[in-house]
Amino acid sequence: MNPLDFFAKTPAGSRQYRYSTGLAEIGFLQVRMIVHQSEIIHLSFDRIFHQRALAMLGRLIPAAIPMRMPAGIDHARILVRQLLSPELEGPAADFETNPFLKAGTAFQRKVWRRICRLGPGQTTTYGELAAVTGSPGGARAAGNACNRNPLPLIIPCHRVVAADGLGGFAGDLRIKRKLLDLEKKAGRGW
Repeated sequence: MNPLDFFAKTPAGSRQYRYSTGLAEIGFLQVRMIVHQSEIIHLSFDRIFHQRALAMLGRLIPAAIPMRMPAGIDHARILVRQLLSPELEGPAADFETNPFLKAGTAFQRKVWRRICRLGPGQTTTYGELAAVTGSPGGARAAGNACNRNPLPLIIPCHRVVAADGLGGFAGDLRIKRKLLDLEKKAGRGW
């Protein structure tokens, strides 16, 4: 089966969307994830955001079936560790198959794709992000797109800051600060 095919064939031949949930605790970070066939399709740092994501998945794919965490969760946890090692290249966001990314507005997807171009240690402001995505003056809209990012770390929205400071973060500003510090230290040969 193609790992990007979200639906699995059942013995009766019908297609079902199967997903698992898990928690990866790595250093200062607790990451709740929704995994489909060893691919992380949603990340959150907060239990409430995670519950909302599960409800949204139920609306996006009403026939979605929760499964026990597959052996693939180890793969997912490795991916999260990679994401926290800025010198390593982490997984790419799959805008074609991930139901959470596909559910974003055209503007949100444009913002998320642009954020994916930011390398470890690089930052941009919400205003700059809005301008390069064709929405000058849309800093608030760019911030809202960051807030709705279903794959923080994979789509590194922590690298988007306010013109006059850190800005917001859907997880916790302490996490954003630590992630930026980690990347800054890695850039200096840490």
